[in-house]
Amino acid sequence: MDGKFLKINMGKSNSYLIKGKEGYLLIDAGVEGQVDKLKTKMDKHEIKFKDIILIVITHVHYDHVGSLKEIKEKTKAPVLVHEAEADLLKKSVSHFPAGNNWIGKIISNIASSYLDDKNSFEPVKPDIVMKEYYNLEGFGFEGEIIHTPGHSAGSITVFIENRHCFTGDTMFSFMPFTVNPPFADDSEKLYKSWEKIATYDCWFFYPGHGYRFSRNKFMSSLKRKRKKHKNS
Repeated sequence: MDGKFLKINMGKSNSYLIKGKEGYLLIDAGVEGQVDKLKTKMDKHEIKFKDIILIVITHVHYDHVGSLKEIKEKTKAPVLVHEAEADLLKKSVSHFPAGNNWIGKIISNIASSYLDDKNSFEPVKPDIVMKEYYNLEGFGFEGEIIHTPGHSAGSITVFIENRHCFTGDTMFSFMPFTVNPPFADDSEKLYKSWEKIATYDCWFFYPGHGYRFSRNKFMSSLKRKRKKHKNS
């Protein structure tokens, strides 16, 4: 990944710094206590906290918003979130998502029973609350954000230059033959969100968990979803 798109391992999830005309966009904020990892990456590329001009939260789960309050205080950047999860961010509530396959269901059932207290994070009042679509041009980025529910009600996906897709947990990239996330509150909505994403001409995908993958891998996974959906 070149200097325009920087990946930061923020504990249990990935965050991304994207360079624009006027500054940087930060996507997601990891678990609690990860600011030093972000600063290390920024120092390597001579980026200051004040250079971050917008923070986008793909969804309000504890592993994506844990360090958000501290980052917001250091950058003074506005925080964008979908309206379906704005109150969760303000009230510091994070629900473990439902399982999307048999392994995910087992993990979700176990996690939901005893991880609630560990899902807490410092509350943050969002500055920008989007609905179905948000254009990033006003912040100096050739990009847009769309609502892609499924993993969670307020999940969103970021597109940069119609080539680079930042998916949050709408897709995972751990397994060699699929990008289907192990967790999703609504599998039907997730499928429809994938179909929306497929209408964009993106060739590089950056997930909240795992590694960058190609359009070919995404389309192979989508074709299997289409077949399953048709037969259901």
